[in-house]
Amino acid sequence: MMARALYALPAASPHRRIPKQSDWNYVHRELRRPGLTLMLLWLEYKEHFPEGYQHSQFCDLYRRWQRHLDVVMR
Repeated sequence: MMARALYALPAASPHRRIPKQSDWNYVHRELRRPGLTLMLLWLEYKEHFPEGYQHSQFCDLYRRWQRHLDVVMR
C-alpha cells in the first residue's frame, strides 16, 4: 500500500495545456501584414499554449514548413 502511494503516477492537471501544433498557414499569412514578426506571433502562441514551443523551436519548425512551399514567380 505504501509503495503504491510513493510510486503512483501524478494525476493530470485539468488546467495543463498540451502544446498544439501551430497552424503554419495562419503564421505565414499573418507575416505578410505590416509590422507583424515571428516574435509577435510566437508571443501570441505562448499566451494560448504556455507550455508550448519555445521561440527557437517555433521559428525552426516554421522555417522547415516554409521550405515545402512551392515557389511562385509573379
